[in-house]
Amino acid sequence: MTKDRIFKDLFTIEASIICNELPKNFAYIWSEFHRFLSDEKLNTNRITINISINSRLQSKCIFIRTQQVALIFKRSIEDKHKKKYPSIQINVRPVVSFDLDYRRKKALDEANENNIKIEKMISTIYFFLIRLSEISS
Repeated sequence: MTKDRIFKDLFTIEASIICNELPKNFAYIWSEFHRFLSDEKLNTNRITINISINSRLQSKCIFIRTQQVALIFKRSIEDKHKKKYPSIQINVRPVVSFDLDYRRKKALDEANENNIKIEKMISTIYFFLIRLSEISS
């Protein structure tokens, strides 16, 4: 299996959000961008940002080894983000070479580590829900 093929099997989670709903920690990045837009355009223009393993918005993307785990992770964080940012759209997409930049050598290791972390989070939540249903029964 070639390296290009391996990197095509990696996935990342990104979010698209309207400029006005952008969190304060991203304001400095887009401040120059905002100066040239009218208020009407700020309400309609969407910006793409990434989501971290801790389900926070960030500029650096994470790598996930399998699409199934990425989709489960997306579903688990979607409600939380919809409450904070009503216009947010969360997507799972394959990693492109632009995302790899300086992390090309460690991308596969990072993806495997993230897969393990997400699976642990999901199993913990699943276990907690089972225990909660047993207690309430």
